[in-house]
Amino acid sequence: MTSCWLYYIDLTQKLINSIINEMGLGSSSSSTGLQVMILGFSCVNNEMNTDSIIPILNQLSSNINDINNALNEATEMNPNGGICPGLALEHMIEEIENTWMNVNIRPYKMSLVISNMEFYDFQKHSQRQNIDSKALRSRCVETLAIPLQISPNSLTPQQKSMQLKFIKEIGGNELNVYELSNGEMNVIESISQNGGSQLLTYSQSSKCTNVNEYEYPPNIYCGYDETMCENRFGCIWTKNGKCKSVVNCNYPTQSYCLMDSIHCSYSNGKCISNSNCGSYSTKQECKSNKSCKFKKGVCIAKK
Repeated sequence: MTSCWLYYIDLTQKLINSIINEMGLGSSSSSTGLQVMILGFSCVNNEMNTDSIIPILNQLSSNINDINNALNEATEMNPNGGICPGLALEHMIEEIENTWMNVNIRPYKMSLVISNMEFYDFQKHSQRQNIDSKALRSRCVETLAIPLQISPNSLTPQQKSMQLKFIKEIGGNELNVYELSNGEMNVIESISQNGGSQLLTYSQSSKCTNVNEYEYPPNIYCGYDETMCENRFGCIWTKNGKCKSVVNCNYPTQSYCLMDSIHCSYSNGKCISNSNCGSYSTKQECKSNKSCKFKKGVCIAKK
């Protein structure tokens, strides 16, 4: 485990330096340049808990000394257990969901997951198989996956199929997957030169720069457990034990309702939709109004 951990720390250092050479370092007041947050994940005995998260650099930083010091300290760590790809994704999604509502112009971010991508830990935690990086991409986050090797002989056919599924979810498409077995320096060069191409597209999209066009419920990720669901804007815990996105402004609190003032209003102790789409009970009624669409059994406003 130690040699593997040190390899990933060294690879992270090289990736950071290479990207800095391409785009420079950013700052809290700058819209360009690199800012870095580094989290490690390790699951002891396949159990996931708060101790599974290893905060190497827990806040975004553009201070190269802080970044280097954090990585140097990480070399002294000795994590035990297997990988936690599901936990890593969930934590990243949570971090984005916690911050995107607080800024008028979103900070453009890149999620870069480095792992052996041998997702054996998922077999005991099947609920994490449904975690989808679409939630990150809908928040204007570029998602890259760096697997050690795709379909190694150490995996069974079933595990190989599972691995390919999650690599696709993490990266979004095959162009965002960089296999280390193709050569470390090739991967580092490719990411430093090609990484960020999607961020440029995001920066030119009003869905990423105009707060009035941000994705609101029901078009947000709500794949959380009960505790996280109950404290998540746009999500509600249902009677059948699932975390679902809010539909037609059925927010549980006034504060959440007011956060979505573009689509909702608070009146007489209730959060109500500014659209009349929610009043339609059938698909036919819904489709009769061109401003509405029928999705998952509910009539909602198109935008």
